[in-house]
Amino acid sequence: MKSTMRHTIKRTLKHTLTLALSLIVLLTLTPSTRAVTGGYFRPLAETGQTFTERRADIIAARRAIPSAPDAPYDITPKVSAPYDEGTLKSETLEAALAQLNYYRLLAGLPAVELDDDYVAAAQTGALLVALSSATGQLAHTPERREDMTDDLYARGIAGIANPIEYGYRNLSDALTLGWLAGDSESQLATVGDRRQLLNPALGATGFGQVGRGYVAFADDDTGDYVDYEYVAYPAGAAFSTQDFPASNPWSVSLNPLIFAAPTAEDITVTLEGAGRVYEFNTTNSAASGNYLRVDINDDNAYGIPNAIIFRPANVASYTGLYKVTISGVRLLDGTALTLSYSTRFFDVDASGDGASGWAKPELELAEAEGLVTPEFRTGFTAAVTRAEFCVAVINFLETYYGQPAGEIIAIRAATNSLAAPNAWFTDTSDPRIIQAAQLGIIKGTNEEKKLFDPNGKLKRQEAATMLYRLASDVIGLQISHAAVNWTDGDQIQAYAKESVDAMFGIDVIRGMETTRLVFSPLGTYTREQSALTFLRLFEII
Repeated sequence: MKSTMRHTIKRTLKHTLTLALSLIVLLTLTPSTRAVTGGYFRPLAETGQTFTERRADIIAARRAIPSAPDAPYDITPKVSAPYDEGTLKSETLEAALAQLNYYRLLAGLPAVELDDDYVAAAQTGALLVALSSATGQLAHTPERREDMTDDLYARGIAGIANPIEYGYRNLSDALTLGWLAGDSESQLATVGDRRQLLNPALGATGFGQVGRGYVAFADDDTGDYVDYEYVAYPAGAAFSTQDFPASNPWSVSLNPLIFAAPTAEDITVTLEGAGRVYEFNTTNSAASGNYLRVDINDDNAYGIPNAIIFRPANVASYTGLYKVTISGVRLLDGTALTLSYSTRFFDVDASGDGASGWAKPELELAEAEGLVTPEFRTGFTAAVTRAEFCVAVINFLETYYGQPAGEIIAIRAATNSLAAPNAWFTDTSDPRIIQAAQLGIIKGTNEEKKLFDPNGKLKRQEAATMLYRLASDVIGLQISHAAVNWTDGDQIQAYAKESVDAMFGIDVIRGMETTRLVFSPLGTYTREQSALTFLRLFEII
């Protein structure tokens, strides 16, 4: 921990060191063809990692966060005259620092360190937070109590001019559920606390806690500056579902040395994922619906001044690939731009628990590649439903192509290679099922009545047929295969015979016995079998 008293707030963002960060993010220049350094813009989130690599780093960093002690203080604060702000244990501070640096890793930002003077300021500020909150007056400028010294009050005000929270169990919750979440009524319009703590310029911090009052010191600009275009949260090749609940808003903070301050009326945002497309603009924005806010904040109170904040309505949780597209952004010279980036959410706590012993090694690989959907984890040995398999099919395509299914469909539609552009069913409106039908992977159980039977148990020959269409018709895999002399081949329906033989021939689907060629075409397919076949196909292509 340093002791430098580096409270020299230079609000000018610098553009010096270059951090070699890359993400599969494409910038479309519209309408100008002006060349931009590097040919594209990128958010601070990646170092050229694959999904598997970034996922591994996130899991390791998350697991390395130490638990804070139940008793947080070395010296317990005193909240009545004569007041004493107390001191936190080093273990309490280190746990909070690790938590913050974990979130900075998620945003692609360098780690920060603790500073003794910042810790002292935050601790005194936390005393004012606790005292003012007790009277229902939580604010950055509470009134001085008559029995409080001017010196203590002045030091507390210096600390409380930073992100503050009240009411959480500990500093970890204040960070996770408060400052980084940005979903409270007071934070939604600015996500100011998040922006301060995810400021690229931040180099050192301090934390304070008195009772249920908390402070995180963020008025620092001594970090090693990185070359960035915008800080997006969430972003990156991988992002943990647990760290971004559906109530949290998305945010994109633009570097003011590159971008002009965005005009709210010009900004539109599209978020595509899980088979759905959400569109945002300021004319139809509402906190209870699809929400969009552009916060300029040109006094730099929140680190980076220009932020675009959005949150879709009716999302239960984020899983799989999501793509963000922002139009209406301009460079300083007025050049119009469309920013686009993608991130893939995964379950950081997922494991093969409950799976068959023979399946666990491959399931771990399938998890690492993002091929295990949340539906599968509710019981690996259970029979997979037709709807669950369709969700996994779309997830597979998005993983393979690195773009949302809607975009894949739009590309195929533009080239007249979409199998069923107007596909629909009378017994389901799940967008993933409709997308699978549009691509020709599924055709339903009754074409005349347009039935799909989403809750029906998937049969093995049906799984083979869907996988064959996915591999050959959609991805274009050339599959050479010989006819297989199954002992129960008379039970395989004519429509499925080629698919069964082809998927067996390339070792995507295996037989039910090791000594005989038994396929069991009418047997149900399990979730773990489904995940493993997607992994095997993924490794082939």
